[in-house]
Amino acid sequence: MWKKYFKIIGIKPGVIIYPRPFGRIDFRSDNLDINLLKNLVEDDRNLPYLVITEAGIDHFYDDETDDDNKGDIKGNDETIKEYTAKELISLIKKSETIADAFMYLNRGHNFASVEKAYAKRFYELNQGS
Repeated sequence: MWKKYFKIIGIKPGVIIYPRPFGRIDFRSDNLDINLLKNLVEDDRNLPYLVITEAGIDHFYDDETDDDNKGDIKGNDETIKEYTAKELISLIKKSETIADAFMYLNRGHNFASVEKAYAKRFYELNQGS
């Protein structure tokens, strides 16, 4: 059921050991707690392999959005519009932080090319740290 709300990117589903308080999670299982996964996505440590889907956004955050802004993300006092895959890839390549790149990935998680651009940028940004 969790696969309706979340998607694994950049790795094959399997066992992942996360920092406390999450611990060991086996993504091959179909019966994972969706609230635990939501907390993983929202974690400040920016764990990059788990992405929330549109269905997940609707499920968890529908009450918090206005109908006028549905499908948009609010960030840094500006509304981020819906982008094409090409625009998202360009924005990911220009991202200075993993958090910025991740924000654009979430807007284009349904595009394989966007996921590849994010994985590449994630690797590049981690090489500098």
